[in-house]
Amino acid sequence: MSKSPGLVLLVLLLHLASPRADADDAAASGTGGWQTIRIGETHYNPKHHTLARLTGAYFELANLRRFIENEELTEAVDLVAEMQRRLDAVGFRMQTKDQMEADPAQAQFDIWPSAKPDCCTVGFWANLTQAARVTSNPAYKFRLGTWGGGGNFQTTAPESCPNKGLWLAEELLAIIDAFAADYEKARRELHVAPAIVAPEREGMDCDTQRCPRPVWTPLS
Repeated sequence: MSKSPGLVLLVLLLHLASPRADADDAAASGTGGWQTIRIGETHYNPKHHTLARLTGAYFELANLRRFIENEELTEAVDLVAEMQRRLDAVGFRMQTKDQMEADPAQAQFDIWPSAKPDCCTVGFWANLTQAARVTSNPAYKFRLGTWGGGGNFQTTAPESCPNKGLWLAEELLAIIDAFAADYEKARRELHVAPAIVAPEREGMDCDTQRCPRPVWTPLS
């Protein structure tokens, strides 16, 4: 028995309108559509998992460079290069602004330094934002903070003041190391292969072997 054209059209429209069809289409296209999220579910991934598929970020360094200049921190002139070296070691790129804007994640890493005149207290705050959608309003894209770190650091060692730039550099690099560790942890937990591999790690399985990290030789 043949079906009437009207009935065939009705069945087709119902199929296209069904959430299941939308979810299948999203899965096939690799977008992981919003229809696959179950409303009311209370299980959430840890925040560091948002880092797993990033390949890099634009580092807004204007505040840091101004801070170095204002504080006359001549010992820290290689700080940006050292940051890049540590990030390269875990496969994370320091992007240009143009590269960031062309990247779907559009991730940006901001650093906010501050210091008190007495020289013994400094603050470094860093946060990473990236393009994201929220389940309450998935039609729109937002810039949301997905990682942060830092704090106020103090030293009571008199020798730290003549070497203030070196001391502050070590504190900031500790924040960069914490970010790199979370980035590696997220990739490992979600089984995401690194986008780039540092030469010193070529051919190594960093999940099972003790992979080398760069050793910083500060300026003398």
